Amino acid sequence: MKKIVILFLFVFVAVSSSQTKYFIYFKDKGINKSQTLSKASVLYNEAVNSLSERSIERRKKNMGDNFITYEDLPIKKDYINGLINIGVNIVWNLKWFNAVSAYLTNEQKSRVLKLSYVDKVQPVKILSYKRINNNVTSPSIYKSTTTNAFDYGPSYGQDELIHIPEVQLKGIDGDGVVIGILDSGFRWKTHESLEARKVIAEYDFV
Repeated sequence: MKKIVILFLFVFVAVSSSQTKYFIYFKDKGINKSQTLSKASVLYNEAVNSLSERSIERRKKNMGDNFITYEDLPIKKDYINGLINIGVNIVWNLKWFNAVSAYLTNEQKSRVLKLSYVDKVQPVKILSYKRINNNVTSPSIYKSTTTNAFDYGPSYGQDELIHIPEVQLKGIDGDGVVIGILDSGFRWKTHESLEARKVIAEYDFV
């Protein structure tokens, strides 16, 4: 009988403590989105200080002096501390989404949803992938059917969708621009378009 009781307790604890990863979205950032934010305020200066000099220069070029948006403001610290105080272990702060990610038990999720400043709680989606045969010939729809100054190869159809040939013909080539690439994985060190480029950093999420 004792063995059965111990086994039951073990199963109960395992099930009750199981956790799922969620996004916890907040209703605001301590101020309403429609409120005018003073450039002398603490929130505004925190937002500016979180940006790199390169980012600020790029923003000023495209947005002028009003280069800080509501999304740039930090998440209200009281909201984060409120989650920590009820035992929530925060994984990431996502200021542009005004949210955090965290692993929650069912009990924690119920408690979080009752907080006045929490807007919603959504599970983080899990994606899976399937390997494909990279030797398959690209369909003709992706091949260039017009004369271009540049050879886009089998990626022409994709490039044309976002008007890359049109932009390049205007002399805009991205020289001096820092770009980020998020991909499911490829051997960039031997890729002909990247092997001679200056790579600042890389991270393998897998």
